[in-house]
Amino acid sequence: MQQGLGPFFVRSFLAHGAEVVGFVASSEASVESAARDLLRDHGLVIQGYTALEGLLAEVDVDAIVIAAPLPFHEAALETALAHGKAVLCEKPLLDADPTSPARAAALCARFAEAQLPLVVNAQWPETLAAYWEVSGLDAATVQRFEMELAPGSTHERAIIDSLPHPLSLLQQTTAGEATLEDVRIEDLGLGRGLASGHLQRLEFGYVTATRRIEVGITLAHQAAPPRRAGYGFDGLFARREIEEPGYRMFFRIGDALFADPAWAALRPCTAARTQRIAVADPLDQRVARFLAILENGQDPREAFLPAQRMRMLRSVLDAYEAAPVDAAMKRASGGEGQQP
Repeated sequence: MQQGLGPFFVRSFLAHGAEVVGFVASSEASVESAARDLLRDHGLVIQGYTALEGLLAEVDVDAIVIAAPLPFHEAALETALAHGKAVLCEKPLLDADPTSPARAAALCARFAEAQLPLVVNAQWPETLAAYWEVSGLDAATVQRFEMELAPGSTHERAIIDSLPHPLSLLQQTTAGEATLEDVRIEDLGLGRGLASGHLQRLEFGYVTATRRIEVGITLAHQAAPPRRAGYGFDGLFARREIEEPGYRMFFRIGDALFADPAWAALRPCTAARTQRIAVADPLDQRVARFLAILENGQDPREAFLPAQRMRMLRSVLDAYEAAPVDAAMKRASGGEGQQP
């Protein structure tokens, strides 16, 4: 695990009664630092390694968590398969080059064939039950979806880091595979006095065999967490609020997502009422779901959702690369593996 997300996963696994028996870091110095943190924060004395192969050769585990930077995901997934281990992998499953949809589909098929659960930590769907209950909307009839995120990355990398979240929410809301139609991407940064790639707008139709949902996604670069985020269907928006200490999460449903007028101008409408509700930490709920899957098995349909998201993500990136925009917009910047 990398230090950015590792502590969040450790906290949640321990809270749900799982045993954390080993970890992987990028260097001996990182191993020593992480070991000190685990002892200080959780009283854990466990062995760290600089390679997953080394850990699996010496430690008996039921599953592994891949929270490494994106370029390392595929090798870790292959190692997990070779050792017969279930995986909870940070989103997206693979880096989104042109061959990634086929490689992701093959990986999902191999995990399914080996009856090994493969779950991607696209955790926003864990908030949907609270959203539907408070909004009163019917998931079967909604026609429009909006999401606003504040990635630490910009340009193409912001799309790769962010798009798994809205796609996972849409997958949970509909049934069956989907394609994206009429993909449009605008760089709005320069027009609002920001750098190119710092404010991007994506629009497309999310189309299944039985329905179409019109989608709008706004990405506004933010250097540090806690990151602004929110989503809504048919004009009823829920803005995420985080309170510390304890990383307590709330939804403010019905008001403007962000006070910045540049953001508010991008939304089609706002509900007349506002309500603030507590929401369980979706990463924590995702860990609980993963543990339940380890115990009870994985729905075969869920096993292929990560590959379907990779295909849709790649279709957006194809549109981005084909768009007639200046060279500055197409320079990807860093910011992988951040807490959303």
